[in-house]
Amino acid sequence: MCEYENPLRPPLELLRPHESHGQSKSKADILQVGDNADKVARFITFADATALVEDSALPQTPEELGELARRLVLELEQRGIRTALNTIVPMKDKDFNDALFITAYNIKFAGELETLPLDEQRRCVLAQKDLWEKLYGYYEAKIHSHEPFLWDITPSYQYAWGTREGDTENHLYLVDVDTRISTKRQRLLSCLNHLSFQVNIAKASARFKKFPEISLDELLKQVQKAKEMVASSL
Repeated sequence: MCEYENPLRPPLELLRPHESHGQSKSKADILQVGDNADKVARFITFADATALVEDSALPQTPEELGELARRLVLELEQRGIRTALNTIVPMKDKDFNDALFITAYNIKFAGELETLPLDEQRRCVLAQKDLWEKLYGYYEAKIHSHEPFLWDITPSYQYAWGTREGDTENHLYLVDVDTRISTKRQRLLSCLNHLSFQVNIAKASARFKKFPEISLDELLKQVQKAKEMVASSL
């Protein structure tokens, strides 16, 4: 049973530096609630959060921005893109600033890919290809819907191969969820360009050459068509 009334908005006195992250003094302190080290938490001030939003017509209050961010992350989950996010809620930080309180599962990193058993390496490489296909589908849909999208989710450093609370095997998780939100066509093209860059780099990498049956050619063709579609609308 929870020891405080609302588990999404814990009292500030229950927040302390996360066990695995040491003592940080920045506003992006990685925290945990009480003794639970399976989840990490941090504050992002509303001012900082809105600075990451590229469209002034998008939400103007912490409540609205938190709701939009939750909806966009849920959309990723519905597309099969696993995220470490637990929840985003508006809450005053320790300096009484309007802020978003973000909690996420603490992903336990499986280790460098080359050190894992061969069958596990293959699972991870397949998961990477699957992720890129789903990211392509996500951005391709945004071309037609003109809806807001998260624009910092293509870089490989945003993901970790590992487990979270309740997992029995490793999965690929999006671990860094911020309010980098846009509706701009130029930004959409930038996301597709970066996706194409990532896939081309992977295609030439030793980890993918180890499994020649895993082809990225069709995906690259699809991404190129999507890029051309966006470019023609600018």
